[in-house]
Amino acid sequence: MKSVKCCIGAATVAALSAVAMGQDYNGGAYCPILGPGPDVTLCEAYGFGSTGRVNGGNLSGAATGFTLGTTSWNVGQAQLLWEQMPDPDHPKITVQVYRLKDGRFENIANHWIKHGFFALSSQQCSDAALSNCQGTNGTRLGLACTDTYSPGLNAGSLGPRYEVNPWSGAWSYTGSIHQTGGRPNYTGATNMQLPDADVNPALNPGARYFFEAYYVSGDDICVYNNASYKEFFVNSFGGSGPSVSEESDRFTPPHQMFAILDAWTGATLTEIAEQIPVVEGVSPDGRAIVGCNVTDLGGGQWRYDYTIMNVDMDRQIDQFWIDLRPNVNVTDLYFHAPLSHEETLTYEFSNASQGPPRDNDAWTGVVETDKVRWFTDAHQAGVSSNPIGWGTAYSFGFTADTAPKSGSMGVTAYKDGTVIAGATPTPDAGAAPNCPGDTNGDNVVDLTDLNNVLFNFGSAGPLGDVDGSGLVDLTDLNLVLFNFGNVC
Repeated sequence: MKSVKCCIGAATVAALSAVAMGQDYNGGAYCPILGPGPDVTLCEAYGFGSTGRVNGGNLSGAATGFTLGTTSWNVGQAQLLWEQMPDPDHPKITVQVYRLKDGRFENIANHWIKHGFFALSSQQCSDAALSNCQGTNGTRLGLACTDTYSPGLNAGSLGPRYEVNPWSGAWSYTGSIHQTGGRPNYTGATNMQLPDADVNPALNPGARYFFEAYYVSGDDICVYNNASYKEFFVNSFGGSGPSVSEESDRFTPPHQMFAILDAWTGATLTEIAEQIPVVEGVSPDGRAIVGCNVTDLGGGQWRYDYTIMNVDMDRQIDQFWIDLRPNVNVTDLYFHAPLSHEETLTYEFSNASQGPPRDNDAWTGVVETDKVRWFTDAHQAGVSSNPIGWGTAYSFGFTADTAPKSGSMGVTAYKDGTVIAGATPTPDAGAAPNCPGDTNGDNVVDLTDLNNVLFNFGSAGPLGDVDGSGLVDLTDLNLVLFNFGNVC
């Protein structure tokens, strides 16, 4: 088996970050920001360790609880709000674990959220541009200042993710678990629950593992650097679960980005959102990142693996499809989601009003005439379902008898049914449909197509190269403008 370098490349995401309204200090990456503001990143992620064997819930006796220490750093140009509960204006800290195995990138465990309550004015991290922490009284994280939450602190007094709107940072104390109680109290109940089957080296030869910490703050101006990750290693496995070590010591900075953007070597990455570029505080909702890796199995067979990471889409995702051309034969449909341990509660929550409950049911996968599609139950009062919540990644896959080319994919937003389309490797997508100016195959020439041309202008595409010349140029721009508004 060998991995195939897919056709649209990581430039799809890189182009989005390179065309920005402003540049904030975040390790050299660009962010679409409207002006000066606070910007939290992580300069330390450390102490990844066990909280004990899980002794309740769905994984009782079959998983180990884990937690992580984090150091946040305000690298922006204004103080970051850090009010204590019941005030909602504070960071919400989450941790995730991913496994990379046989070309598949899977989210295998998620932590509940830690609500920030006091910001230290320390200087755990610094550089020439940020060497002078401007301290505060603890209700703000000052300019160039850091704040450390130890592994033990991040392990206790946690709340479920469903209570938080990741796009706005909104959260209500009224009706929350912190007000009403009711959180499960077994060992590891609210920590990451690493299933034995996913981390036992005997069952996972060659697998690599990554932990990721992520800060959600309503006043932060750039989400792209709000997460950091490190690789960790499973050194042994016994009756108390896995024994692990990290790739570097505490004081070696983690990789300051979402793991899916960097750890999934060779994958093709695409950012999808209702509005591109996503602008904090302006766009209607956040974004998701779709990764694809294609493996040549030999004998005229290719395995297509996709992972959707919901970064900060409050509306969540309940359907995913890959467009197919005629005569492509698809087999071996695959689905993976981390086991939620919020399932006895709910995951849609606003001002003490609870929405449909969560379940852990696998998505249904079907092969249709023109697409392969996975879905969970749609948003309905009283009907449980399993959409992709924020800070979470679900994986999908299939085998096809056709090599990859750039094609189209789509998702629907769980809460309102909005369709969001994008480009990704698909089985021999073939010639584009007869819809001049349509860059993403949704048969409408609209702002998404215009943005795809503008953000990839001057590149080889293929996203944005609507005339197939091998260059995104004025001809492509004119095709979009001339056909703007057409429905094919």
